[in-house]
Amino acid sequence: MAGSLASAPHTVPDAYTLAAFRRSGLPDLPSYLVSDDFGAVIFMLIGVPLAGLAFGLVGGVLGAALRPPRPALP
Repeated sequence: MAGSLASAPHTVPDAYTLAAFRRSGLPDLPSYLVSDDFGAVIFMLIGVPLAGLAFGLVGGVLGAALRPPRPALP
């Protein structure tokens, strides 16, 4: 997160960001920008792995259910 903030441009990109900052009630623009990035980071660290886990579990269950039975040993 620090790397993305360090490489980010130092100007506000659009009027939407300024309007959202004014509605947020935060004391200054940098705190708004960091809190906005922080929410995205939390989602990426928690939401994406959970979605991957769900996808993997469903794939495992389907793979186990669709596997042909092993032939019996003589």
